[in-house]
Amino acid sequence: MIENLPGWATAILFFLGYTLACAFPVPGTRLLAIGAGAFFTKWLAFVLVLGGACCGAFGGFLLVRYAARERFATYLANKFPRFMPLLDNNSRTLLCSLRMSPFVPFSVVHGLMALSRISVFDFMAITFLGSFFYSGVWVFSGLILSNWFHQQGDSILERWDVFAAIVVVSFLPILLKWLSGLKRSNSFLDN
Repeated sequence: MIENLPGWATAILFFLGYTLACAFPVPGTRLLAIGAGAFFTKWLAFVLVLGGACCGAFGGFLLVRYAARERFATYLANKFPRFMPLLDNNSRTLLCSLRMSPFVPFSVVHGLMALSRISVFDFMAITFLGSFFYSGVWVFSGLILSNWFHQQGDSILERWDVFAAIVVVSFLPILLKWLSGLKRSNSFLDN
């Protein structure tokens, strides 16, 4: 289906999908960025990933700040009581650190920052700078992966096994969390 679309339509669909994935807690956004580097030209992939990340972060930030603030704040205060004071005192520094980390999910960062007193302008400026760095890293990773497949004589679309492995690895933290919750609920029933 996607093979039959013109290049600009594929780019628009990717941009919209990546924007939504960055706005909401969807696992695998880094996988999408790597895929963009593999399927699009390097500069188009970079612009799509950077633009989608910034638009998604802005949308998610506004959604949490103005529509879901109380619910998210209550959840965070119950789950991490010592973390709330950090948001008020060090929001810019914390945002810089979290945006540069590949281990913190993108949507979690803008959800946290929506609870702080950081201005929308500061949030977007720091998000752009952090996203600029990581967008380049993930797109370049996809470009390297694509070039490697071409050197092997394979098409990247023919190597579904590699993509399946990447998908499994990207969902591994969710699976482990689910399994640990299942183990806890079983031990509760045994008591």
